[in-house]
Amino acid sequence: MARRKVRRLRDAGITIPVDYTYTDSAVDLPLLHAATHRFLIEPSARDLSRIQAALPDGTTILRAGV
Repeated sequence: MARRKVRRLRDAGITIPVDYTYTDSAVDLPLLHAATHRFLIEPSARDLSRIQAALPDGTTILRAGV
């Protein structure tokens, strides 16, 4: 969760930034910041607002049926 995901990637020898990441939660903002291509899957309105405030561009929003 949160910063721990980024730390675990580094501990596994994965270089940051990673190419792609996805989440449905603003809790994962550190992970989104650590990626070149970001995907937000079915976010709640609250999480969407928070993520868009922190990452105003470059995040793809994916919703079912769209």
